[in-house]
Amino acid sequence: MTTELIDEHVWTRLRDAARKCRRSGDVAVAYFGKGASKLLPLRAGSRLVVDASEAAVRSGQTCPDDLLRLLDRGVNVFSYKDLHAKVYVFGNRAFVGSANASHNSSERLIEVLLATTERSAVAAARKFVHGLCKQRLTPTVIKRLNKIYRPPNNFGQARGKKKQPSETRRTIPPVKLALLKLESWPEKIQQAHDRGLTEAKRRRQRRARYLIDAFRWSGNAPFKRDDIVMQVTDDGNGRKLMSPPGPVVHVRRFPSARKSSFVYVEIPSETRRRSIKAVAKQLGERNAKRFQRGGLVSKELANKLLAFWSK
Repeated sequence: MTTELIDEHVWTRLRDAARKCRRSGDVAVAYFGKGASKLLPLRAGSRLVVDASEAAVRSGQTCPDDLLRLLDRGVNVFSYKDLHAKVYVFGNRAFVGSANASHNSSERLIEVLLATTERSAVAAARKFVHGLCKQRLTPTVIKRLNKIYRPPNNFGQARGKKKQPSETRRTIPPVKLALLKLESWPEKIQQAHDRGLTEAKRRRQRRARYLIDAFRWSGNAPFKRDDIVMQVTDDGNGRKLMSPPGPVVHVRRFPSARKSSFVYVEIPSETRRRSIKAVAKQLGERNAKRFQRGGLVSKELANKLLAFWSK
């Protein structure tokens, strides 16, 4: 086990650690500037937490285009407002210091990192990053942020306006629970589903490690594109299973005597469903009944659920 202070070639050391690491990395860095996706070559499956609030994007401190490039590589990207930490975990080594992911940091500023392979410190650093993985950014949300992005002035510093506009628009979609039961579909309904699936695949946001799942909702569907949905399914044997969260990529109405819709959700392909009892045990037993009511969940519970599924 070693611990050292790095005060020279900080970004050379970080890049080398990211490239040589054979497992996914865990990074929490306040700002992710223009060109940072090349500066920090994260592997598919890595977790990256940044401050992608409207204030950070408007000032040019976080660049949506670079976040989108990482999503295309299979990196899981999250936002945490007012984040100021800079923590990098690659394999059995953790780096904690002053360096944001930006050319301003790599080319101009004097930065320092404390690097360690001490097991408890590395585990604590990774746990810290995982604890921030609550508000997942989808391509649609990032493209929306890109519309308000402004390149920074003078080596990445924020623009000169004294007061930033208040954040009135929602950048993180609502999180909803869909209560479902297993059912067999007649051929006509299955065909309608398949036609909608073709469109959903065209609209999908990610391909690597994700798949399109779908469910039928009787009546007017309270789900819109980009909503984050977790399906809670009664399997008919007394168990209720929760699927991992995913954004809605398409909603197709099925005309019939009784209106219904197909809702297509993009979910991680390698994450299994969990019983609501197991989820409730992790989050507090009092939440078990809440899972069975469905609908829009509170911000507090949404954060807990998203953090649970990001582990």
